[in-house]
Amino acid sequence: MYSRLIDSAGNHRRSPQSLWMWLTRGNYLQLSMIHIVLGLSGLLFPYVYIAWVYVLLLTFFSASIKNKHLTLPYLLMYIIPLEVFSRMVSASPFLPWEVAKYLGMLLLIVGIIINRSKSKGLVGLFILILTLPAIFMATATSEKILQTLTFNVFGLINLCLAVIYFANRTLTKDEIAGLFRFFILGSIPILTYSIFRAPTFDEIDFSLGANFELTGGFGSNQVSTILGLAGGLGIWLWLLRIPLFKNSLLNIVVPSIFLAWALLSFSRGGVVSPAIGILLVFLFVKKGNTSFSVRKINVALVSVLCVLMPLLFYFLNKVTDNLLLLRYLGETNKTFAGTQEKDFNLLTTGRWEIFLADIEVWMNNFVFGVGVGSSPQVREQMGSSNIEAHIEISRLLAEHGLFGFIISILFLVIPFYLYFSRKRAFDKAVIIFCMTMAILTSMHSAMRTFITPLFFGLAFIKISSD
Repeated sequence: MYSRLIDSAGNHRRSPQSLWMWLTRGNYLQLSMIHIVLGLSGLLFPYVYIAWVYVLLLTFFSASIKNKHLTLPYLLMYIIPLEVFSRMVSASPFLPWEVAKYLGMLLLIVGIIINRSKSKGLVGLFILILTLPAIFMATATSEKILQTLTFNVFGLINLCLAVIYFANRTLTKDEIAGLFRFFILGSIPILTYSIFRAPTFDEIDFSLGANFELTGGFGSNQVSTILGLAGGLGIWLWLLRIPLFKNSLLNIVVPSIFLAWALLSFSRGGVVSPAIGILLVFLFVKKGNTSFSVRKINVALVSVLCVLMPLLFYFLNKVTDNLLLLRYLGETNKTFAGTQEKDFNLLTTGRWEIFLADIEVWMNNFVFGVGVGSSPQVREQMGSSNIEAHIEISRLLAEHGLFGFIISILFLVIPFYLYFSRKRAFDKAVIIFCMTMAILTSMHSAMRTFITPLFFGLAFIKISSD
């Protein structure tokens, strides 16, 4: 898969790129064990993980341009879980809180520069131009301009850059599978840290709210999003007959552990999004017996998707005294006690109220919006919530106005264009899963992680048959 990774002298061993060759071509079980150790280091001495990240970056930036070109997609995929884990272990300032946004932007710009072709992905440039009015408004009104832009618009800028970058890249099917394996690898420290820092189940007081005790004491939504995506990618690889490990049992067990811990976080978006992505792949991608084709309905498929997964949910529901099921049915502590009526706003953990308030803000500022980062303050003046929007589309409408509406339409329409423009089953499977994750993640986590920008851009990739 990565035999092209060589230094100018053709010597693998002495090249700084040897580390990346080992990470992308080495024994996956051994690499997983090393990442378990990295996760454990976060419990006692997080500087080990920080040093590891710096070594990865040093070897990348010291490599030749050719090897940067080959390695860059893997590093982009790796920094998604890297960012969340660095937040969990308080690695700032060595690894900044928004490290994926900063580093992702730098890497995407480097990638665009070194790409031989730059003729495609113009829709990314168009969206980038549409963001400029709201950015100019923010520079004129915000006192903390860098913080405002970083938190509210860097994700969107990265999405534009990712579209431009990946639309001009070609990867093989094996390399695409390697990217997904790499994301799972980078997520193992998060899973390890969460498991070993958690108390025993007997000590946990489960309730109908997000469970921080099982996510390392950190935001359950972000942790659940990473773990759920890692589990979903594992199932995606299994569904397309691409093994993670040589042992077939591990190919089911490892994704199941990721999904189980994501479920126990009681943060639903991180589990529901990849589940829908897998379902859509199964429904809308042609089945077959050839390599990289979606599995046909058989005993193995029924056992995993229709028996083992429901059994996993049943067991975890028993562990939580039936609270897991109630959580997914939209119950809260107040509705369960009968002191509050269950409605759609409660089901979405307050996101629906913010969405409607953002629509009202947009209606009052239809053309230009209120500017980047200003919607929470405007909502507060209207008597609504001043919490940052968790739904990216509503933020786009409120802060970017008519331009945000155009961006939102493109955001929702482009996946259909890409799907119908590709003929091969593998290409469609990549587009469906990546776009589902990009859009649905933006519906519950906005662009707080690098998932939406990267996976939206990755759907534009040209996949060769080599």
